[in-house]
Amino acid sequence: MRAVRPDGAVGARDRQDRAWLPISGAARALGVSTSTLRAWAADGRVPHVRTAGGHRRFNPDALAEWLAERPDPGLPREERSTALAPAPDLAGVLVSRADRIAQLADDELGVAGGQAFQRLPAHERRRAAVDWVLVVADALRTGRLGEGLEQARAYGHAHGAAGSSAEDALSGAIAMARAIDAALGEAPGAVTPAERDHAAAVVRRLTVRIADAWADATHDGRAEAAFRAPR
Repeated sequence: MRAVRPDGAVGARDRQDRAWLPISGAARALGVSTSTLRAWAADGRVPHVRTAGGHRRFNPDALAEWLAERPDPGLPREERSTALAPAPDLAGVLVSRADRIAQLADDELGVAGGQAFQRLPAHERRRAAVDWVLVVADALRTGRLGEGLEQARAYGHAHGAAGSSAEDALSGAIAMARAIDAALGEAPGAVTPAERDHAAAVVRRLTVRIADAWADATHDGRAEAAFRAPR
């Protein structure tokens, strides 16, 4: 593990290595509530530091090693693994409604924003939406989320590296989440609430990975700019 002492203190050089997560971001990454993570931190169970203002910050690398060292740190197992309950029938429904989902997402972004998405030609917007549906469907079909998480990471990192805003990086994923849920609930052949929740959980984890990758790339870009700035 990096230079994280038992009290959670770190050296100045380690602080600069990568973005430190606030408690909300760390909780999302671990799949727990902020109150749970705050309690763990207060008990000294989770490596973290305090800012000058008294706020807790979490090193992503230290969190990853903390998880690896604890077979059961209190997290739901599905949140610590890329494995899912396979749902091939649900995957098939998603694929069959891909065009409808793309339409709903486009309508959502037309109202809610998402400038980067809206700058694309209509056929490219549809293709991007259908591709995202296929990522979700493949995870549900195979019961494995690893490849989807990697694609989400690449997408978020590309937005962060390009200097995109958080709105541009996440608006498409949020619109797709709403579109997928709405399309799965439409008749005929609406799926069960449990199946909709299952699909929503997959999309949520992909969206969190986009957000984390965007934040990392944005921080790295700012750090590089500061390093190159004239002194």
